[in-house]
Amino acid sequence: RPESVAFSNRASATLNVEDVRKLSGTQYLPAALDKSRLFAPSELYLPNQSLQLFDFCNQLHWPSEKDLSDRSDSGRFLVKIGMKTLPPIVSVLEYVTSTELSSMKRRKCLDFLADRLGPHGEYQREYNRVIKGRTAYRFIPSTTDDPLGLKESVESLRSPLDCYADRSCNVMGFPVFNKSLEKDADTLGRLFQCPFEPDSVDLLSQLISLVSSAKRLLQRSKDRSQSNTQVVVAFSNVFLYLSRRTADITQAQFGKLRQ
Repeated sequence: RPESVAFSNRASATLNVEDVRKLSGTQYLPAALDKSRLFAPSELYLPNQSLQLFDFCNQLHWPSEKDLSDRSDSGRFLVKIGMKTLPPIVSVLEYVTSTELSSMKRRKCLDFLADRLGPHGEYQREYNRVIKGRTAYRFIPSTTDDPLGLKESVESLRSPLDCYADRSCNVMGFPVFNKSLEKDADTLGRLFQCPFEPDSVDLLSQLISLVSSAKRLLQRSKDRSQSNTQVVVAFSNVFLYLSRRTADITQAQFGKLRQ
């Protein structure tokens, strides 16, 4: 029976290479939820309450979680023979991109990720490698407003590379962190490597696009007074935002604007 296997350091010291190979490759351990069969160590994760978020993590059935962790004698031995402690970050990222997740569960998954990123996080090195240049992992809940009020706000999942942590740039129609993300946006942006705000090239491109949209609105409007008000309100917010970003705009870009 699995519970009769001795996992102490003293017992493991007597195991030869063949013993370890058999312990690693044989299916003899029970899973917490899957009762259909027994499992090899490499097919299971050490019991961890936070892993209950992910239904693809099959955890070892153990009488008491308090007696088993990657720091306990038994836990360290199980890890040595192949048991896992954390799912690969690619699996986690693919899981949180699913549109089937509830917003609450996605927030918990993002908190799980955020807690393991940063200078000393277990996922930091792997995240740096995986996320660089990737737009396929769309897992950041975002909101995109229409500055002119012609369309309703759009909520969507976006890649960390094309969603901004500074919510104030939403007055220009840039996608920003959704307010459902309860943690500080600056902190999440840094951990997930999201840009804090649009660069000057994108700012000016968006400004020109908004001017074109405003002109079309005025040309097609049946109620010119109402449309004028919409444009004035929108560009009051846009210019207020741009006034805080003037240090980022080059003289050459200002020259283009003057034209």
